[in-house]
Amino acid sequence: MDNWLVDAAYRNLGTNFLLPDVIDTLLEFDFNHADVKYVERNAFNVKAIPATWARLSENLQVLISESEKENRPHTTFILRQRLVHSLIRSWTLSQSSEDAAKIWEKINSEFDKATSYLEQHKNVTFKRVSFKVEGNECFGILRVPSQLPKEKLNVLIILPGMDMTKEYFPSLSGSHTDFRNFATLSIDPPGHGFSFLNGSKLSAKSIDELMNQVISWLRDDSSHDFSTGKIGILGIGTSANYAFRAGLNIDSLAVVAGFEGGFLFRVEETLAEQSSMRLKKLAKMINCDTDKVLKSLKELALESQKDKVRVPLIFTVGEYDDLFPKNQISDLQKHLDSNYSINLFEDEGHVLGKVVSESLMTTLDQIEECFQGDFSNLKGVQLKKKRS
Repeated sequence: MDNWLVDAAYRNLGTNFLLPDVIDTLLEFDFNHADVKYVERNAFNVKAIPATWARLSENLQVLISESEKENRPHTTFILRQRLVHSLIRSWTLSQSSEDAAKIWEKINSEFDKATSYLEQHKNVTFKRVSFKVEGNECFGILRVPSQLPKEKLNVLIILPGMDMTKEYFPSLSGSHTDFRNFATLSIDPPGHGFSFLNGSKLSAKSIDELMNQVISWLRDDSSHDFSTGKIGILGIGTSANYAFRAGLNIDSLAVVAGFEGGFLFRVEETLAEQSSMRLKKLAKMINCDTDKVLKSLKELALESQKDKVRVPLIFTVGEYDDLFPKNQISDLQKHLDSNYSINLFEDEGHVLGKVVSESLMTTLDQIEECFQGDFSNLKGVQLKKKRS
């Protein structure tokens, strides 16, 4: 069992831009229409997962050491990228705060080494930033390709999902963003990633406060070495909700987008269908008991907001996403007063692993067009069929 999971992890690490948790991947890919609780209980030993990721990280570290001795910087970078992803997976499964702190020390160290490679070989500059929210810091990484002008620089704020981090999405290679006409600012929202480790807690108040602070920081030209042009927000997974909330409150945004989102509407109904593992992750992120998760998600949900989104909106999800079932499309449309595109990928679930690059590129293409003032490809609900 353990060897099989290591093999699955290697394949995901080596081939997917987005590395979902192995468990979530299996549930989405192989058991999309099955009883999730039955699969979780009987398909494999959940307790083996932390040890699996720890072993994977150790093996990758050995490969990195060998590659460095052989003076192979490009190979070392790819292996280090996989190591960072593997360590992040270990962190999401860590049990104690001490273990989490040790893992994050390693994540930050390896990520800084990887960004040094990118600055040297790919002409991309990085800057770590932080924003204080309710007394605790939320951490981000500004990524600026060197070919972009310093005047009126467009910036896409990226909010990673529930068990992702700013180091995790987008990938260190930047193959999806570094050639585009915008920079990226990836931020761990309250309760996520390194921000979580430093005491931040997720709530409707804290996420709204963070978004306002980030926008104000970008608009203040004295805070960085460029002047800001247009600003957009891309939320991954549960963070799609936060991006759309910002679209309700900040009319100056050029676009808000969600990728693999959920818990926007009918939260009680949606939460009842989730696995115990996902419920535990949510409770950890919100820093509450599992019986308090429902109340918190309702406060965060888009359906709790009275206003409508008036900025262009993009939402990319699987046709059978259990966190955003198709019957919620009408709920979302009622909250929109703008150009929009809901991209449904045929036969996909919540994790768009099989079409992750295609679906992400579609989303980023539309975001880039919105920065350019072109909304012609925002055509309402669009079913993206599988290529034969």
